[in-house]
Amino acid sequence: RNAKKPAPTQAVPETLHTHADLYTHAHTQACIYVFRHMFTFAHMHTHIQTHVHICIH
Repeated sequence: RNAKKPAPTQAVPETLHTHADLYTHAHTQACIYVFRHMFTFAHMHTHIQTHVHICIH
């Protein structure tokens, strides 16, 4: 039994480390996505504001 206990204990930090890496990678990808599409987002936002303005008036 003592020989089997170290394996799960070692697996926990690896899992946490993997989750941290995935989160960091996802965050980096999200930042890249936002930067790449910032102009498009800004254009869409302006278009929506214009459309709403026209509809209200």
